[in-house]
Amino acid sequence: MDDAAGPLPAGKVLCHHDLMSRTSPAASALGRLRRLVFPPCGWRRAALYHWKRLIRLDGTAHSVAFGAAIGVFVSFTPLLGGRIFIAGAMAAGLRASVLAAVAGTQFGNPLVYPALFVACVEFGAWMLGVEGLGAADLAHLRSVLGPALLGIAVAGGLTSLAAYVLVLRGVRAYQRKRRARIGSARRLERTVPCATAEAKPI
Repeated sequence: MDDAAGPLPAGKVLCHHDLMSRTSPAASALGRLRRLVFPPCGWRRAALYHWKRLIRLDGTAHSVAFGAAIGVFVSFTPLLGGRIFIAGAMAAGLRASVLAAVAGTQFGNPLVYPALFVACVEFGAWMLGVEGLGAADLAHLRSVLGPALLGIAVAGGLTSLAAYVLVLRGVRAYQRKRRARIGSARRLERTVPCATAEAKPI
């Protein structure tokens, strides 16, 4: 029996937005997690879907790009439970897109953050010329706090700068195409009545 959304067209592959709208409330948390980690449509299409949603957000290109950069930077911090609130508050205070900031926090999601954190610590230790994590114990972890903070700040800053440039270009390209489509539609609307009037018999 088909659900409320109707049957799927032949050959269609469910993607993230389809999953969000078609999944039964009774679906298990494990099943939702599995679909999040392994999107049925594949990582490439899922990433493309989220990219298109990001560049189509309302606001100027700078606002959206700045918000995304804020979210990416905050995603480097170990505050897993409060990133969305921190990024949203920073974006609101700096007059950037709050929705773009929230989206940007997904860069360092819990699935990849352990590896991201280790990479930041090693990067910071390399810049300071000190020992990295190595065989970590509690005493040693305290000694890598400085490298961790430095690595997070520098790596997060560089990555967020790259995100800003990338999103800025994407939003500007989308908005140019959108303005061109709107302009073409308006010119067509003005042309059609004129053509109809000329076609009327005298």
